Amino acid sequence: MALEIPANLGDLWLKSQKVPMLAVDQDGQIIWHNQWCTWLYGISLEKLKVTDLPNGHTLAAHISAVRSQAPSPPLPLRTVIRGIEIEVVGYSIGATSQVLLRFHIYRHRPDTILHLHKLIQDFALETGDRVNNPLLTVMNCMQLVLNKLPDGPERHYLELAQREANAMKEFGDWVRRLSEETPVMGHFNLVDTINHCLFRRGGAYEFTVEQNIPPVIGDQENASMVLGGLINLVRQAAGHRKYYITISREDAFVHLDLDCEGSDVKDLRMLSEEMYGGLGLMAARYLLAMMHAHLELDYRSDTGVRVTFITDLTSLPNRA
Repeated sequence: MALEIPANLGDLWLKSQKVPMLAVDQDGQIIWHNQWCTWLYGISLEKLKVTDLPNGHTLAAHISAVRSQAPSPPLPLRTVIRGIEIEVVGYSIGATSQVLLRFHIYRHRPDTILHLHKLIQDFALETGDRVNNPLLTVMNCMQLVLNKLPDGPERHYLELAQREANAMKEFGDWVRRLSEETPVMGHFNLVDTINHCLFRRGGAYEFTVEQNIPPVIGDQENASMVLGGLINLVRQAAGHRKYYITISREDAFVHLDLDCEGSDVKDLRMLSEEMYGGLGLMAARYLLAMMHAHLELDYRSDTGVRVTFITDLTSLPNRA
C-alpha cells in the first residue's frame, strides 16, 4: 500500500526532512520512513511492523489512540529510544487508517552537552589557528600599504578588503567567546525574561502564561539574548499581523511557543541570518544546549518556534 499524504500534512512531510518520521498502515506495517528515522533506531526498517521496533507496543497503543481521536487527539507520547528521550506526535492521514508518526528529540542528556561543549572548543581553537592568526598578519600588511597609498581607486578597494577582513576577525573572536560558555546549573525566571524581551521589541503580540511557571535552568543574560532574537524573528515573519507567545508547563518541562497568525515567509530559516545581530542560529542552539534546553525552529509547519526548558536538574537521566 502506498503512502498518500493529504494537503494538510504535505508541508509537514516535505519540509521537516531532518525530523525522524514514519508511517504505518491499518495492519501496523511500516509503509514509509525517512533516513532520520533509520538513524534514530539504528536498524533497517524495511518490511517491519511497528510492533517489531524496540518500543513498538507503546507506539502501537499511541497509533490506536490517534485513529480513535476520542474524545480529542491524544497527548504526545513520551518514550525512550536507544537511551534518548523522545516525544512522539501522531497524525491521521486523511480518511485512511494510515498514521504518520513524528519524533521530537526535545532535550539533551548531560553527556551530549559535554560533548557539544568540547566540540565548540575544538572549533574555536581551529578558528584561531587557521583564520584569525594569519588574518591578523594580512590586516597588518594591508594597513602598511594603505598608509602609503594616495587617494584613488586603489585605496578604496583596499579599504573595502580591510573592512571585510575585520568582519571575519570579529566572527573568529565571537566563536572563541562562545566556546567559553559552559553548561549552566543556575535558574532564572522565564516569565520576567520574556516580558523584558517583549518590552524591548514591541509590535502587536499576545502573551499567555497558562499556569504557575517555576524557575527554569539557564543563564538569564544568554537566555535574554537568544529569546529576544527568536521573538524578533517571529515578529518579522508576522509583518503587520499579531504574533503569539505562550508559556506552559508539563511536569518538569516548560514550553515556550512563539507563532504568528499569518507569515510573510514560508520558512523562518529564511530570516535566520538576521537573528541576534549576526549571532546566528548555531549560537542559539549552542547556548540553549548549555542550559539543557532544546530549540525547534520547524515547529508548526516552519512558521513557529518552540523552546523547551527543564525546571529541575534531578529530572535529567544518568546524572553524575
